Order: sequence, then C-alpha cells, then structure tokens
Amino acid sequence: MSFRKFEKEMKKKREEAQVLAALRSAVDTWTKRRDEYTEGAKAALRKGNESSARMQITLLRNAMFQLAQSEDMLANFLAARDMRDMQTLSARFVRSVNSVMKDVYKISKSVNFAQSGRVFDKSVRAQTDANRSLRELLKSNGQAFSDSVSSLSGTEEEDIRAALLREVRREEGSLGDSLAELEKEFGTEQKEEEPARLAEAEGAPQPPEQEPAEEPEEEPEERAPRKKKAAPAQSAEDIDTAVYFGYSGKEYVFPPLDLLKDHDNAAATKENESAVEGVIAALEQKLREFGIAAKTESYLIGPAFTRIELRPEPSVQISKIAALKDDIAMALKRKVRLLLPIEGKDLIGVEVENAARAIVPLKRMFTDPREGEPDAQYLEAGLGFDPEYRPQFRTFNSFPHLLVGGTTGSGKSCFLHALLTGMFFRYTPAQLRLVLIDFKRVEMGVYNGLPFVVGGRAVDEYDDALRSLELLDKEMERRYTLFSSAGVRNIAEYNAGYEPALPMILVAIDEYADIASSTYAKQFDRLVQRLAQKARACGIHLVISTQRPSVKVINGIIKANFPARAAFAVASYVDSMNILDTTGAECLLGSGDMLFSGGRHTDRLQAPYVSTEEIAAVADFIKENNK
Repeated sequence: MSFRKFEKEMKKKREEAQVLAALRSAVDTWTKRRDEYTEGAKAALRKGNESSARMQITLLRNAMFQLAQSEDMLANFLAARDMRDMQTLSARFVRSVNSVMKDVYKISKSVNFAQSGRVFDKSVRAQTDANRSLRELLKSNGQAFSDSVSSLSGTEEEDIRAALLREVRREEGSLGDSLAELEKEFGTEQKEEEPARLAEAEGAPQPPEQEPAEEPEEEPEERAPRKKKAAPAQSAEDIDTAVYFGYSGKEYVFPPLDLLKDHDNAAATKENESAVEGVIAALEQKLREFGIAAKTESYLIGPAFTRIELRPEPSVQISKIAALKDDIAMALKRKVRLLLPIEGKDLIGVEVENAARAIVPLKRMFTDPREGEPDAQYLEAGLGFDPEYRPQFRTFNSFPHLLVGGTTGSGKSCFLHALLTGMFFRYTPAQLRLVLIDFKRVEMGVYNGLPFVVGGRAVDEYDDALRSLELLDKEMERRYTLFSSAGVRNIAEYNAGYEPALPMILVAIDEYADIASSTYAKQFDRLVQRLAQKARACGIHLVISTQRPSVKVINGIIKANFPARAAFAVASYVDSMNILDTTGAECLLGSGDMLFSGGRHTDRLQAPYVSTEEIAAVADFIKENNK
C-alpha cells in the first residue's frame, strides 16, 4: 500500500471515529435527560402539581424522541460502515476468485484435474460463506431501523403519564402494604375512599373501578361534593389566566416611607462647590491653548457630575471641540462627556466628574417636588434624578418597554430594585402584578411571598420562565378579545368603563444574556418579540436587563420594540452604540450614573440608591401586614 493511500485510509478512519463519538455522546446525553425528566415528572405527580407534571412529561417525550433518533442514527452509521467493510471484503474475494480461476484455467490444460477441482471447490465455498454473512448483516440491521421512532409516534402524553403514575404508586406500595391490615377494619368504604383521595392529590382522573359506591338515600349530600373533587385538574394549557394574573386578596396596606433611609450630602455638596471655580478656569484655559474662545454662561452641580455650559465665539467650529475630548479630560484630571451642542440651547456642555459623589436615596423620589401630576391611568416608573436633583418619572405608556444595559457594578441591579420597590409605595396588588425572572437566583429572591408577585416567587428555571411567557401571551390575547367586545382600544379606556379593572403586568427579566445563550433562546426570543410588539395597549410591559449588550443578545427586533433604553457605564463605545444607538455610555461614572433615551432625547440621570436592608424591611412589612 502506498503512503498516499495509507494516509487517505487513516483520514477516513479518524472521521468515522469522530462521528461515532458524537453519536454515542448524543445517546448518553438524551438518556440522562430522559431519566432526569422522568424523575421530575414523578416528583411533580407525587406533589399533585399537575401543570409542572405536564411540562415535565412534554420534555420527557421530546427527550425520548431525540434519544430514539440518536440511537437510529448510530445504528444506521454502524450498519453502513459494516456494509462498506463487507463490500470491500467481497471485492477482494472476487479478485482472488478471478486469480484462482485463471490458475485453474492454466492447470486445466495439464493432466492434474483432481488438484484443479479441489481449488475450484474451495473458492466456491469461500464465496458462499461471504454472501451468507452479508445477507445476515443486512437483515439484522434492517430490522432495527426506526423501530423506536415508530413506536414513539403512537405514544400519547396520557399514556406516558399513566405509566409514570403506575411507577409512583408502585414505589409507594410498601406503605400501602404495611397498612393493609388496618384498612380491613374500616370496611369497603374506606378502601374505596383512599384511591379516590390519592388520585385527587395526584391530579389524575379516577379509574372506573375506584369510583366510590353509591351511598344510601339518607346520605346523598355527602357524595355529590366528592364526585366534583374527583374531576381532573386543569392542564397548563387550560389555566385561566384571568385568575392566574389576578388578585383576590384583602385590602392592601401600604408600607410607610419611614422604612427608607435619608443620606446627608452636605459635605459632598460643599466640596464640589469649592472646586467648581478651579475646574472652570482650567477648562477655559485649555480651550484657549487650542485657539477656541468660549465663555462660561452657567454651571450645574449634580449628584455625580457638574455640567458647565459655555458659549463659543461664532467663528468656532464645533467639530474642533469634539476632537479635544481627551485633552480636556487630561487637563481636568477627571472623566468628561461633551454635549455638542446642548439639546434646545445654543450652548455647548462639558460634564465633568465631581470631586465628591453624592448619594441620592430612593426616599427623595417621593418627598421632593416633581414636575407634573402622577398619571393614575398608566403604570409609572421612577427613573432617577436630573442634575438639578428633580425626580424624573415616566409612564410606561410613553415607552412601552425598557431595555437596561451596563457592565457589572455599574448600577443595573440597584436601579431595578429601586424601580420595583418604589412601585410598592404607589400601587396595590390589584393594580400591579409582577412577573420576575431571575436566573442568578440571588437578585429577586427577596420579593418571594409578596402579594404583587405572580405565583408567589421569582422564576429561576428556564422551563418555568418559558411557561410564564406563554401564559402572558395567552393573557394578552384574552385582553384584546375583551377590548374588541367592549369597543375600546387600550387598558385605560377599558378600566374607565368596565369592572372589574384589569391590573397592569410588569415583567422584569434580570440578565437576558443567560436566556440568549441557552437552548431555549429561539423560543424565548419569539415570545419576547411577540409581547414587545403587541402587549403595550393591554397593560403588559417588559423590563429587560443585561450586562452583555452585544448584537447576539440585543438583536435588531428587540431594539426596534424597546425604544426606551437605560444605559449604565459600559466598556467601550461599541456597547454604547448597541444600547443607545449613540456613543456616550463609555464616559459614565458607574454607581447609578446613566443615560436614559426615551426616543428623541437622551437625558443623563442618577439612579436612586436603595440598600439591601431597606428592600428587606419593605418586603417584610408587606408580608406581615398583607397576609
């Protein structure tokens, strides 16, 4: 064998080995998932959690299908490899037979006919054995093709569920055996009631032989309720979303503002005021060095930065100032951001980092005067404070959904907590329902048990989050059906003329990048895009947060349906472009310093600060007084 032929043969063997390893790994993976979902379904059936059991059964059925496909692909590959090997063997055998026949032909001309006959018989027997082996190989592999897939296609979800229920009952059979003697003392009625109770607890319909026998005429009122209780529980698809997202508790007790803390910023304000004159002088001097004449008109000291407003000479080109950003930052020895020009003014702005950082507490959002009156028709969010320390509120009707981005430690989580905690002081659970999705399991857990939270807890599993979004989609369609019947266009018009009023629903997703990198990415994107496109008028709003604002996470469709963006400090101008469609977020100072874009305008705000102790105190008060 030549070296080239040997190299080609070895390459083929390596490729076959890689394919075999991948197929066997797929079989092992889906086998593990099948076992995992089987145990999950059994656990849900034991607890009587019908919706979770159905979801696990659906995942189990998918895992069984994928396992069957992987096994068939592996069997087909092995069969094809064996067939190729057999074809190679057959070809070599035919060549050897031809060689033998040539020898036989030569020998036949001699007088030794006995030797020629023996060689010919041996060749024929070898060829017959090879043909028999090939036929057996084809037959054995052909019978195994697609058997598991064909058998799975006829398997219904109820059959899988019934099989799992039988296994659960079999596992719990030891308990029933140990109580068998005691049950005999209570007669047949007790034996008939126990299976009914078990079936009811597991959410399964009772078999015909386990239905309770008819009661005598003197006890008809005791049997009627039992038949109603034995009805099967609703599936996840049949959940009444009006009840699931509604609230039927008692009157809400608002938490007092005393639970929130104040912060004294007098020392920071004094230090910043004493340093501002030197900063202005250094800025004007640096501009003069580059031949730019500009005069300071005013300045504004905010919580994190000072905005200096300058009026340049009419002959000065603004583009020349934009090129001096790094020179200005080096001269002032602080981070700077240029506004060229300031929106609505014929001035340019230079935002310079303060010497001392002021902490703006959440409590000031409710105690300081604000512009305009609160809009009771729509859900309102407290975003933060402008450079003049005025609290800024926006209604979700003006921006239906909010996208939040920034690096770790930039203030995203504190902003989300301040946004949610502030709503507890203004809305009741009958007015606002929260769907919290937190895959890190550490951010939203403090809100578990609050009457605002749908389901009573924050969702931290992909399956549960997907189910929550599907139910939101179903609730959205239900609300639009109500609007169509009532002849209204949005939730404000409906609540103004019809009872009961529909609550607003806020969906907060912390770290959307975890979803985008999971196997459920396409399903999540489809549901998020659908909600973002349609849910505005029916009172369902989304708040999505991510620390990885790449185009793979924040795609074009999501950005198109999230006109409101809150950008915190990012690593580069590329990330700022992904969030805001403009630069500037790379110049932010962190710790709540943000740029909020509501469409046409971009405002620099300081997010309010709320500590972990304050959040816990508010949550504990709500839980204790709204049981």
